[in-house]
Amino acid sequence: MGFVEVVAEAALAQPHHLRELEATTAIWPVIPHGVKLSLASPDGLRPERLTRLATVATRLRAPCVSEHIAITRGDDVDIGHLTPVRRTRARVAVIAENIRTAQAGLPVPLLVENIAAPFAYHGDVADDALDELEEGAFYHAVVAATGCGLLLDLSNLYANARNAGQDPVAHLHSFPLHATRMIHIAGGVIDDSGFYHDTHAHPVPEAVFAILAEALRHTGPVPILLERDADFDDVGAIFAELDRCRALLAAAPTRPQPSSSSSSSPSSSSKAFVVSPQERAAMVAVDRALALALTADDDADDADDADAAAAAAAGIDVAGLRRTRHILRRKRVDDAMPLLPRLALRPEAWVAAANALAGFRRQPANNAVRDAWRIADVVAHSADVYDDAIVDDAIVDGLLLRARFQGDPTTANTSPRRRVLPFVGRAGLRGGGRATALKGPGADASIRVHAPSSQRETPTGADWRPPEPP
Repeated sequence: MGFVEVVAEAALAQPHHLRELEATTAIWPVIPHGVKLSLASPDGLRPERLTRLATVATRLRAPCVSEHIAITRGDDVDIGHLTPVRRTRARVAVIAENIRTAQAGLPVPLLVENIAAPFAYHGDVADDALDELEEGAFYHAVVAATGCGLLLDLSNLYANARNAGQDPVAHLHSFPLHATRMIHIAGGVIDDSGFYHDTHAHPVPEAVFAILAEALRHTGPVPILLERDADFDDVGAIFAELDRCRALLAAAPTRPQPSSSSSSSPSSSSKAFVVSPQERAAMVAVDRALALALTADDDADDADDADAAAAAAAGIDVAGLRRTRHILRRKRVDDAMPLLPRLALRPEAWVAAANALAGFRRQPANNAVRDAWRIADVVAHSADVYDDAIVDDAIVDGLLLRARFQGDPTTANTSPRRRVLPFVGRAGLRGGGRATALKGPGADASIRVHAPSSQRETPTGADWRPPEPP
C-alpha cells in the first residue's frame, strides 16, 4: 500500500485514536476523509467541525483532506449521512462559498467528492428549468467556481448511473476529469428491487474496474484508494484488487497538461452567481423538511400513508425514502461504535448495537453519544442474552462514557455534555472484579480505565457487514 485514509470524525472519537494514527504516519501517509462538514448546507459550515478537520490534518501532517458535496444536516436537524441536494446554480453558489470557507480554515488542500444518491428528487432535471444541472455538469460548475480538485469516486458514479439506467462510461465523461486529483473505488451489492448499493464491504465489480481503466486514460496516474470498511475475511482477494489498481496505474498515460479551457482555477463568471436571502432561506427550509422526513420514525400503524406524505413533502420517491432510512439506521451504529472501544472489537456487538437502537428515537443533533450510551446500557443489562465477556466490555465502555460525559441520555431528550470536573467511577463486572475510571479536571483530560482482562480472546477487528437492504 502507498497510503491510507481515515474517516476524520472517527479519528477524534477516542483520544488514543489520533495517537495511533500519528504512529501510522511513520509507515504511510494518512489522509483524513471528512463525512460531516455538510459542504452543501445553505446556512454555512459549523466552525467546530471545520476546526476538528483542520486539527486532524495538522496532527497527521496530511498532504490533503477530502470531503463530500452533500448535506449531513437540514438546519438544526442532523441527518447522519451524506445526502444529495438538488443540482441548481444557486446550490453551486452556496457550495462555492462553503468550500472557500473550508479552504481558508484548512492547513492543506481540499478535495471534494461526488456521492452516491440513495434516492432521486422529483423533476431533478427539467427541460424548462434553466438553473438545474445534470450530475456531471454540476461538478463541472463546482470545480469552475472554486478551483478545487476532485476526488472522483467511481463506485458512486457507477451506482448513480446504473440506478438511473444510464451508461456508466458515458456518465464518466460528463465529469470534470481534468480536475481529478484522486480516485476512490469500492464494492457493492444489488438489493431485491435491483437497486445497487455502494457498501464498501463487497468485491469491486468488474464494471467499476473498467471505468477505472477508462478514467485513468484521461486523468493520468492519480492516487487510487480502495475503500473497504468491513468484511476482511478474504484478505488475499482484497490485496488482489489493490494489485489490479497498481497495474492500471502503471499502464496509465502521463497526465495531460491542462488547457486554458480545462483549468481548475476559479472562474469569475461562476463566482458571480449570488444567492439572495430569500433563496437561501428557502433552501434551508427545504433541507430541514428533507432531514425530518429521512429521520422520522417509520414504525407507526399508518406507516404507508405517513411515508407517502413525508416523501411528497421532501420531493423524493417513497422507495428512496425507505431505502435511505434503512441506510441511516446502519449509520447510527457506525457513528456510535467508535465511542465504545471494547465493544467495537467484537463482531457480535455490532449486531447487538443495531438491536439496541431499534425503536430508540434519535435526537435532532449530537446523537452519537446518546446512541453509544444506549448500546452500552442495553448490552450491560442483557446477561441472559450475551456472555460475561461482552457484558463486561459494555460495562467498562459505559463507565468510560460516564467519565467523558455527564447526564443520562438513555432516558432524557437532552444532549450529553462533556464532563469538565474530575471523575472517579467504579462498576462491578459479571466476570468478577471491578472496573475503575479516573479523569482529571478539564474536558480534554486523559481518562485512565482499569479493568481485569477478559478471559475470552478479543478479535483484532470487527467483521461488520452492513445488513442487506430490504
